[in-house]
Amino acid sequence: NSTRKHFIHEVWMMQQLQGSYLIGFLGVCLPSESLIESSKNICDESPLTSKELLMVLEFAPMGDLAGCLPTLKSCSLGVKIKLGLDL
Repeated sequence: NSTRKHFIHEVWMMQQLQGSYLIGFLGVCLPSESLIESSKNICDESPLTSKELLMVLEFAPMGDLAGCLPTLKSCSLGVKIKLGLDL
């Protein structure tokens, strides 16, 4: 299954990446029955199944980088370069 292979590749990559500016990889798990039930209420089209693996990551209290994109678009080139070098 190519989806499973892609997932395993992502897990492998997350294990290799470590740094103070990166979200930490904690592990992989199967969803609990309560999470499966909750997903039915949230996502009608494709709720979780008991066979799907889930990647567990650190909590990002400030959100993801995509949430910062509108602000970053208005930054100067110098700021963008500095941010890129910091990553």
